[in-house]
Amino acid sequence: MTQVVSPRTVVGGFDGREENFYGWRFRLERRGEEYWAEIGDTGKAFDSGAARRLVLSTGSHHMQKYWYSAGEGRKLDLFPLVYLIESDRWVPVHTAFIQPPKAGMPVSEGRWNTGCNQCHATGSRPRLHDEPGKIDTRVAEFGIACESCHGPAEEHVRLNRDPLRRYSYHGEDGSDDTIVNPARLSPKLSAQVCGQCHSIWMSTPEEGKKELEGGFTYRAGDDLSSTRQVIHGADMDTPEKRIGLTKATGRNFLDDRYWSDGMIRIAGREYSGLVDSPCYTHGNPDKKTMGCMSCHTMHKKKGSAESIKEWRDDQLGEGMRGNKACLQCHEDMSAKVPEHTHHQAGSSGSLCYNCHMPHTTYGLLKGIRSHTISSPSVQESLQTGRPNACNACHLDKTLQWTAGHLESWYGIGPPTLTPPQQKIAASILWILGGDAGQRALTAWAMGWKPAQEISKTGWMAPFLAPLMQQDPYPAVRYIAQHSLRTIPGFRFIEYDYMAHPNQRLAILGKIHDIWKRNKLPAASRKGSLLMDPSGNLAQNVWQALLKTRNNRRVNLEE
Repeated sequence: MTQVVSPRTVVGGFDGREENFYGWRFRLERRGEEYWAEIGDTGKAFDSGAARRLVLSTGSHHMQKYWYSAGEGRKLDLFPLVYLIESDRWVPVHTAFIQPPKAGMPVSEGRWNTGCNQCHATGSRPRLHDEPGKIDTRVAEFGIACESCHGPAEEHVRLNRDPLRRYSYHGEDGSDDTIVNPARLSPKLSAQVCGQCHSIWMSTPEEGKKELEGGFTYRAGDDLSSTRQVIHGADMDTPEKRIGLTKATGRNFLDDRYWSDGMIRIAGREYSGLVDSPCYTHGNPDKKTMGCMSCHTMHKKKGSAESIKEWRDDQLGEGMRGNKACLQCHEDMSAKVPEHTHHQAGSSGSLCYNCHMPHTTYGLLKGIRSHTISSPSVQESLQTGRPNACNACHLDKTLQWTAGHLESWYGIGPPTLTPPQQKIAASILWILGGDAGQRALTAWAMGWKPAQEISKTGWMAPFLAPLMQQDPYPAVRYIAQHSLRTIPGFRFIEYDYMAHPNQRLAILGKIHDIWKRNKLPAASRKGSLLMDPSGNLAQNVWQALLKTRNNRRVNLEE
């Protein structure tokens, strides 16, 4: 996760390429075993005094960020460009995240010292001081190393130098009490090992002072609640609680991390979602309790047919990509999954997690599964704006269609819906009229293979196009073009989400022309998709929905 910059760790394009953004010019190059970025104003020669040697990298799967010394103690600043691995390109850091649009190149001073080191390194001691030159942040190891999950290991290493002692613990039931093994903790204590980083939390006042100087005192196997408060839905289930939390955390803290009902909406904070799940909170001693290791494993199983590349993205255990993940506890459902889901066995609609863990969390330029186990609800979509599982897959269907099926299948009373909610596909309402978070998730869903197979793709282009052309959030534009290129006929369309608005304007005409040439089959021409029987787009309704776009500030602190 965090590594010293070297030829072994760098994935970015340091081949002498130059990048220009917001009046700034960057040249990225390798000098022997070192990696450098020269920075200057557009149109001027590079000033050697503005060169920065990049010393740390963070990330290696989807994108990679870089850090350089600020020249003040051990303070590290974030280099303002991030490398997108799949696209092989550099972009300003803030454009790869859902953040309010900014004019210029923001600088993130000391971010490593004030926050990132806490979870992106092992044995962190921030050691912050009021004087910048005295910042003395130290870590035991960069990245997420053994002791992050297993606790202090000095005694374990010393004793196990004895080969006979090591051999004695090779039996299946062997338990070495000199080290913590999360697999042998209770589900809740085991989940807290993950929750020390994969959650949103506040320190107790006394603990906060210790952390700044001596480091974080939580160790694997401890009770996490003894040193910090994990913030989750139950902490804001009344207006009074939410107001109290807002006073403690700041004006925008909750909106930047949670849906309005307290469900987590940003990636990397799965524990805060887990602890609100009935599979975790049921309190029945006769039932299994769901923890992180119910589905995930931190070490790839030897002999697994899955490649390391496939496994490392979400680190699921053997067989956990299907219904086994849920049926290990809900054994009584094994023989009646299709009866319960009302979807054909083996279909994407008969996979438990597609209904109960939909992609309503956002991060890394994509939708990510919610880790609060829930059931599809049109009412929740109306109250929070969060896409429900049914309409996130059946993108061509209305909220009324979903409400009708939930009533006939599960007896859930339908909510009151407006005429547009009754007649227009929910995805169109979200992608044209929603806020930046809704637009991002819906645009991503249009590139999600199961949704494409169910909803078909021939109608989607005219709704992705306006995002690509005029959406003020660069990340939304990026996601829209990524999904468009998965649709037949649009794979090789030329487009740069960071281009000037005037250059992006031409994309609307190009997309529309390609779409018209690939005439929709009659079966896809539906009023809910704003198309008449001839396949023509209802431009007046399309434009009217665009004018209703929710332009509220959205800042998803993933």
